[in-house]
Amino acid sequence: MKSALAFLLVLTLQGCSLFRQEFNEPDVRVLAISRLPGGSLLDQRFALQLAMTNPNDLELDIRQLAFICHVGETELVRGTSTDVPPVAPFGETRFTVQGSANLIAVAKLLRKMQKHPDQRFGYTLQADIELEHGWPSTFHLTRDGDIGFRDLLERAR
Repeated sequence: MKSALAFLLVLTLQGCSLFRQEFNEPDVRVLAISRLPGGSLLDQRFALQLAMTNPNDLELDIRQLAFICHVGETELVRGTSTDVPPVAPFGETRFTVQGSANLIAVAKLLRKMQKHPDQRFGYTLQADIELEHGWPSTFHLTRDGDIGFRDLLERAR
């Protein structure tokens, strides 16, 4: 009797493992950063064009995306968005989110970049992605890249 129960328990656990899906974190890349018109002297609005890649075989429905983008040691922009389109299985979705930045910090950064227009500056994008459903339901991602002063000028047009 004990052997039969042990066998059924092992069989049940193996059956559950067949339904378990391996889930890989999505990838997020910054495609463009541009300043939006308006805002106040100390609070400027920026748009980040992002690309999210889904390495899984199920659609990702995003409830909320919160982000902070630093260039060097300076926080360039931060914000949240609930207007993120779904990402198809094994697909990529491009979308734009808006955030705000402190003009004084951005002015210091732009002055530093303007002194070295050919230099590339590292950026870090930190994103918290909350899914509508599924497990895990929240991801904390950090992605690095580089950007130059001319990149910001070109993309702001």
